[in-house]
Amino acid sequence: MAVQMRSKIAAYAAVFLFAGAALPASAASLTPVSYAVDLQGSSTSTLFFQNNQSTTQTSTGVTTYNNPPSAYSVNAYTAGVQNSVASVHSSVSYPPLDPTVSASASAGSLPTGTAWLGNASTAELHVNVSGNISYQYAFEVASLNVVHLPVIVNVQGAITLSGSRSTDIGNYFTSTAAITFADQHGAILKTYSFTNSDGNGPTYLTFNKHPSILTNTEYLVTLYVSAQAGSYSFYANNFLGSATAFAEIDPTVACDPADPNCVGTTIIYSSGLTTPLPSTWLMLLSGFVGLGFFAYRGAKKNAATLAAA
Repeated sequence: MAVQMRSKIAAYAAVFLFAGAALPASAASLTPVSYAVDLQGSSTSTLFFQNNQSTTQTSTGVTTYNNPPSAYSVNAYTAGVQNSVASVHSSVSYPPLDPTVSASASAGSLPTGTAWLGNASTAELHVNVSGNISYQYAFEVASLNVVHLPVIVNVQGAITLSGSRSTDIGNYFTSTAAITFADQHGAILKTYSFTNSDGNGPTYLTFNKHPSILTNTEYLVTLYVSAQAGSYSFYANNFLGSATAFAEIDPTVACDPADPNCVGTTIIYSSGLTTPLPSTWLMLLSGFVGLGFFAYRGAKKNAATLAAA
């Protein structure tokens, strides 16, 4: 009887281990989502007086956030200029199935304070504003096959890089968006970067890349956008410059359905849980059926022993 019991326990354990081994990796084991945000504004004003004297003042405002909420905005009044602002926004979802990050910057031309000129006859004003955000998350193509197989992933999405500026010298905008793939140690595998500087670049584009990676291996995705705007104003000529910039990237990652190694896989992401694959449920069901079979055999054998007695 003791031998039968030990054999039965060993069989139960084998079934549980077999079913448990079929489970994909947990998202809790992946590198968590992280942010880095930097918002800046600066202005340099020069006052000119009738006696040919001048005075220059520079104001700056810098704000840096680590792991911020979904949106942050900083007015550039800290830099001494009205109507100037830098802001960033990111979609915060767990898992980050479809993240979107954006940044905007607007450089105005009106100084703070009604008595800004004072006794000065005229003035010039340089303004620079920027907003940047870096958003990183991890993903893994989880497979029931413990072998690390090469698979093709489809990286698709859209990028918007827009802006406007006064046509005179001293006004500018630059919008940048990039997506980078790296291994779990941070070694960069692929980088796709796009820039629109003063209209010399794309304003809207879609991308469809197909990098090759390995199953059951963690990879890091970093989304980066930057918006920079600068303006120049010279009040003697009644010239008030301005500039705006906007950058956004919205990617998705999926295993290529045409790749046979993608069959039976699922993608898990940072800080999120996925339901088991249908094949995993089948393995678990097989485990329960196995338990029932062993229990049935044990009961049938005991009944036969009692009948013989």
